[in-house]
Amino acid sequence: MTVCCYDGNEVPASVQTDMMKSNPYLMTDTSLVKSSLYNHPAHTSLSAQKNVEIELDFYRQKLDFIHVVAHEVRNPLTVIK
Repeated sequence: MTVCCYDGNEVPASVQTDMMKSNPYLMTDTSLVKSSLYNHPAHTSLSAQKNVEIELDFYRQKLDFIHVVAHEVRNPLTVIK
């Protein structure tokens, strides 16, 4: 069994999605969950791969947005400037 574990605040979204694609499980603060982005190479069709890529792009955008918002909330002087 492979488990991917990382600090979501320190790792860029692109690295997080790559880890989720290559590991069948990931660990959250409270539980061990199956990665929805894990793609077993033997069962991949082109349409399924395209759907995964779309999902990954959306997930990256969402994580990047959350990181930016969290940074701005933590640093109110940046917003004032």
